Amino acid sequence: MSARHALVVHTRMPAFDRDSGSQDIDNAIRFLLDDGWSVTFLAREDDGVAEERHANRLRQMGVATYAGFDWAERIARSNDFDLAIVAYWELAEHVVPILRIHSPGTPVVVNSMDVHFLRNARRSFGRSDALDPSFGRTATRELMAYHAADLVIAVSDEERALLGAFLGDDRVMTLPLAESVQRSSVPLEERSGVLFVGNFRHAPNRDAAEFLCAEVIPQLDRELLRDHPVTIVGNWLTEANLTIDDAVPGVSLVGWVPSVRPYLERSRISVVPLLHGAGVKRKVIQSMMAYTPVVTTPVGAEGMDVIQGEHALIAEDSADLATGITRLLTEDDLWHHLAEAGSSHVDDRHGLETVRTRFHEIIAHVVDQPRRVDDVIGSDGSAVGHLAEAVRDRIQTVTAPGDVVLVASGGEERLVDVGSHQVLHFPQSRFGGWAGYEPADGPAAITHLEAQREVGARWFVLPSTSFPWRTRFPEFDDHLEAHYRRVHEDDQVVMWDLDASWGAERADPPADLTVEIVGTYRTSRTGPPPALPRDLASSTRLRTTQTWRSDDEAAFPALPEASDADYVVAIRDDAVLPSNFLDRLIATQNELGV
Repeated sequence: MSARHALVVHTRMPAFDRDSGSQDIDNAIRFLLDDGWSVTFLAREDDGVAEERHANRLRQMGVATYAGFDWAERIARSNDFDLAIVAYWELAEHVVPILRIHSPGTPVVVNSMDVHFLRNARRSFGRSDALDPSFGRTATRELMAYHAADLVIAVSDEERALLGAFLGDDRVMTLPLAESVQRSSVPLEERSGVLFVGNFRHAPNRDAAEFLCAEVIPQLDRELLRDHPVTIVGNWLTEANLTIDDAVPGVSLVGWVPSVRPYLERSRISVVPLLHGAGVKRKVIQSMMAYTPVVTTPVGAEGMDVIQGEHALIAEDSADLATGITRLLTEDDLWHHLAEAGSSHVDDRHGLETVRTRFHEIIAHVVDQPRRVDDVIGSDGSAVGHLAEAVRDRIQTVTAPGDVVLVASGGEERLVDVGSHQVLHFPQSRFGGWAGYEPADGPAAITHLEAQREVGARWFVLPSTSFPWRTRFPEFDDHLEAHYRRVHEDDQVVMWDLDASWGAERADPPADLTVEIVGTYRTSRTGPPPALPRDLASSTRLRTTQTWRSDDEAAFPALPEASDADYVVAIRDDAVLPSNFLDRLIATQNELGV
């Protein structure tokens, strides 16, 4: 029997010596290999950017290793994966649709690492900033990326409960961070200094370091700082350009080091003054495992069931942090108590073997579950086959042979295989095939669309696999709705006519006309499709009222016996209406004097 095959996707080569997320992914790869899996690894960062030493390390472990998302479709097409693990929602947003198209039977696990919209909201509120519309769009994208997965991993029970409230409790499982730091053998009397560790690519760590130097350290006794200077260690420290006054006493900015272990083992305490963030903080786990007591904030302690005064000192503000640092630098009995209790606490929860067992439980669970395939299986046995049939049917029904049709295909050839029509991928490469990537943003999509329209494209098709574009690229969706006519919309396909002349020629209905809409929907539904009432109410000139009832309500007449409205429109839930339908209908009737 051949080994089971897993695909693991991460932002970069798993540089476990630089950031916590990479260490998490490195552990997952090792757990899979130890359990007999064959592993393929894909990093988003391209060759030349990716750290070659970590790529070579993976290859020496027997892991097929690729750099750059240009490989994503080729890997998905050429491999039959029994499992995919994707780190972070941004990567899942790109990779999961490709897997659903080319490897629909593969169960997909998204490791959230931490809940980004929670972290971003905390940062904004901590700065007294308002949440702007971009926050909502990004949070929506994050939740939709999780929704597309078969299972989401959370790093704490708190974040599992939060995501479970959106996705369902059965869709989210907790996997604690795994660590294997040995207790330091350096006795208290040989230790000195305060240590802060962080990956400074990460905004919460940058803000925490600046807060520590600007507001906490000035409150410490200078004699104490001479004996116990503050050392700041971590990846990307130089590039972060922190705003730290050179005059702050007793601070040493070290930057990246091959291993933080010597610093953990010889420091008297570790400080984690995080003001915002999410997830579980590996630096807290590492310090406590190394028998180095921690002073932190509620954000730094969350997700670990850490008890104030028992496992660590948890401070609410800068003065409280300064007090906690001072106590642990001067009170030996407190130091010994927290070192022992904290180390035992994290050993029980985050020890390597404990987490390895939990990891395999999660993988066994997701592999045994039915796949999340949202489309009905098509005649060729795949979800995409059914969608391709729907796209082909709509194009052949609505357009004329020879028309040029653009399809947001994600590179799936079956979605552009219509035969009698010239159907092209969107976006395109300069050679006419799929570009290999989605638009960078809404304006880029608009620019590409208009360029294609200038050279003859007449129709634009958005299949359900690309429906997330409507929230990810709101400017593009607004552009289509404002300038072109939506001629079809259902739960699988949306189509626009790119002939701009219709907008200039159409007549608007007179203002202040009233329209009464009476609609029926099938008993098998809970109501009409949301797009239908929305479109019928979209007129800025007509005043509309709508009444919808199930078609089994015999007392509901097909048309009202009497109405004060200027027009009465009867409609069923299976109607397919172009955009601005009601305006065009009433304007035409008004012109004809009907």
